[in-house]
Amino acid sequence: MSGSSHVLNDLIKVLRERTKDLEEKIRRLETKVKVHEDRADEWMTLYMKLEDKYNKLKKENKENGCN
Repeated sequence: MSGSSHVLNDLIKVLRERTKDLEEKIRRLETKVKVHEDRADEWMTLYMKLEDKYNKLKKENKENGCN
């Protein structure tokens, strides 16, 4: 019985270590996702600003008689 107990304890130890490793990988992936979301937000903000400037210039050109 003590042999199987030893095997189970070893298995529990391995599973705990594996769980810890997987939790760390999940944390790193969550960080990467957050970084990508932040970058996407920045790009969207820049795009919207450029679009506003483009529309403003387009309107000014129409007012000045330019095509």
